[in-house]
Amino acid sequence: MIEVNSLADFLVQCAALLALGVLLALLVHFLRFRHGPVAIPKPRVSALWALLAIGAGWLLVVALFYAFMGDAPIDSDKPPEVAPAGSGDFVGQLLLALVVVAPILFIMHRRGESPASAGVSAYNLGRSLVVSVVLASVFVLWCFLVSRRCDATTLSRATSVWALLQFTVVGFAEEFAYRGYLQTRLIRWLGHYQGWVLASVLMAMAHVGHRVLVLRMTGGEALVSSASLVPISLFLGYVMLRTRSIVAPGLLHTAINWLEL
Repeated sequence: MIEVNSLADFLVQCAALLALGVLLALLVHFLRFRHGPVAIPKPRVSALWALLAIGAGWLLVVALFYAFMGDAPIDSDKPPEVAPAGSGDFVGQLLLALVVVAPILFIMHRRGESPASAGVSAYNLGRSLVVSVVLASVFVLWCFLVSRRCDATTLSRATSVWALLQFTVVGFAEEFAYRGYLQTRLIRWLGHYQGWVLASVLMAMAHVGHRVLVLRMTGGEALVSSASLVPISLFLGYVMLRTRSIVAPGLLHTAINWLEL
């Protein structure tokens, strides 16, 4: 996900995401999205189970990170992580995604909750794909022409098929877990805006463990870095809120991660 390096970057990013949010609202209105009721019995209980499932998956991932990388010395001057491009990296990411998703699938199965209650449905599929293409195209233009975060080097790195596959796994696993599953239930329990904001903040702060154990940041650096993800997390949560499908936020998450590498 996009990180910011200064207050100016943060403000520019917030303005860009706000503009994308307005564009999204117009697209949803123009394409006439239809939203049927989401069947989630006992929303409070379901939301608490969702928090438990998300927490369990997060703890398992952090434990795996620590088991394989926890003994390495912390070096805050280490350059940013480069995009992995091998089949081994893709398989490793796929296994991590399964660790995150497994507790969710288990609880959904035990509680008899449908995939549609977590945004997995063909409902509004075509409209969601249109929204994804339009917003991703705008993001690419902004990335290359306005923010200058991307250049020809980025484009050459982004041709890696394994990197694309890996970021697709990351994008859809995280959007399914935090947006399709958790956010939907928090919204039914707490209300639209409360559930949206809480899920978005939890999604951003879930990156702390990765930043400490993989990117070798200090605790303070990891907190600040993860907090900088809140705006983009809110935006992706808003995409889910308006489309009711993980297709659009999943594809956008993939595109953003893939180009940022």
